[in-house]
Order: sequence, then structure tokens, then C-alpha cells
Amino acid sequence: MVAWLFKFRRTVLVHRRLVAALCAAVASYLALTTLQPKPVDTESLWVATRSLAAGHRLVEADLEQAAFLPNTAPPDALPKGALVGQTLASPVAQGEPISPVRLLGTALTRAYPGSVATPVRLGDAAVVDLIKPGDVVDLVLADPTGRAEPRVVVAGARVIAVPPAKRDAVGAPDGALVVFAVQPELSASAAAAAVTGFVTVVWH
Repeated sequence: MVAWLFKFRRTVLVHRRLVAALCAAVASYLALTTLQPKPVDTESLWVATRSLAAGHRLVEADLEQAAFLPNTAPPDALPKGALVGQTLASPVAQGEPISPVRLLGTALTRAYPGSVATPVRLGDAAVVDLIKPGDVVDLVLADPTGRAEPRVVVAGARVIAVPPAKRDAVGAPDGALVVFAVQPELSASAAAAAVTGFVTVVWH
């Protein structure tokens, strides 16, 4: 027994540097595992793979999954199945989760309680190119013949969607639709304005 202890002691002394290195490595590992933060639960949501313009129709290639920390993602972000085939009402940034207010549909007015979504055809598509969601404008009805004075149909209408402008057969602008949030009692007048005259906007 004494001989074995002597031999063990001599072996340890001979390899003391290796033993010290192993002890240091074990101590470092235990310290790292003790101090390492616990994994954080994340939520997986579908986001845009790239920046997308208003009027874009979503396809599967436009979407990918991304992890979000708790309380950092919009609660109404939509799943992939509810997004593919939908049309964007406003631009979406790369990596942004897409919620109903970003899509053409009745959910657009959620951000504007007490209003209704009303499509109005403006007479000049070039003017529409200057408009972006969130703008506040007055809808002005003008008489193309000049017989009547221009009048404000809706004051303080909020732009909530700008679908892509369509062109006629020869490529000339034929006006374009814009979706506005307006007071319910003015929605009918706003929607019918383009039938009776030329509609344009004045920015606030």
C-alpha cells in the first residue's frame, strides 16, 4: 500500500503541469456553465424577406420565419397561410412581420376608429405617385368644364392604401384609385365624386 501511494505521488509530481492544466480546464468549464444565461423563449413569426412596395401581391418567396423575443412582436402578425395571395396596402420593410393593417381589406380602418375605408379615383395618376399611406389630405372636386367652383368633398381624409396605378392601352395615365379613411357620413359622397367631376387632393 505504501509503495503504491509513493508511486502515485511520484506520477502526480512528474505530470504536475498536465494535472494542473486539467484542473484549470475543469474549473473554467464549471464557471462557464454556471454563468451562462438560460436560453430565452422566442416566438417564430413570418416576416418579409425583402422590402416590398405597396400594391405588391404576396407569394411564398416573399416570406420567411424569424425569431422574436417575448413582447417584441406585433400581437396581430399573420401566419403564412393568411398572407400568400394578399395585396399590400402600404410598403413593408425587410424583416417586418405583416399584420392586417398592411393588407388591402376591411382591417385597414382598425387604426382609424369611427371611419370607413373608401376607394376614390383621383383624376391624375401623377398626383397619386406623390401620395403615401398616412398622409392627411382634403379631397377636392373640380369641374373639368370650369363652370363650377372647386369644392372640398372631404376634409382631413387619411390615406390608408395606394394600389398600383393602372394605365390605358397607350400608356397614358387614366387616374388611379386611392383608399382613404373617411367619416361614414361622407363616404358615399367621396366614392361618387369621380363620377361627377375631377378629383384631386390638397395636402395638410
